[in-house]
Amino acid sequence: FDFKEKSACSLLDTNIVCSTNLKPGLNQDISAKVLRHFHTISYTYPIDESLHKIFSTKLNIFFKTRSFQPEASGIVGPLVQSTIFIHNQLKSSLLRLPNKPHYVFNVRDINM
Repeated sequence: FDFKEKSACSLLDTNIVCSTNLKPGLNQDISAKVLRHFHTISYTYPIDESLHKIFSTKLNIFFKTRSFQPEASGIVGPLVQSTIFIHNQLKSSLLRLPNKPHYVFNVRDINM
């Protein structure tokens, strides 16, 4: 709808990307009429070894592209291990609250 002209407009060849987190017990039912237009992709939360590989790769690339000394890459392993440890501790202690059920501590909250 064009608000200036007050006329309808058409969208052609458009893709819509959206996501949702359907956890049981949150009363977020989505009707079958809406869901039939979407594909469902599901995945499990990555294990610590996968997180270690992801963050180690990111940090190694960071050190190589920023012209750090080769010895500096020696801290990648301990840094990633401590980050994953802190993440797991925070994930277990920062649980949902009744007044904020939408917030879940996630690995995306750790930004390297």
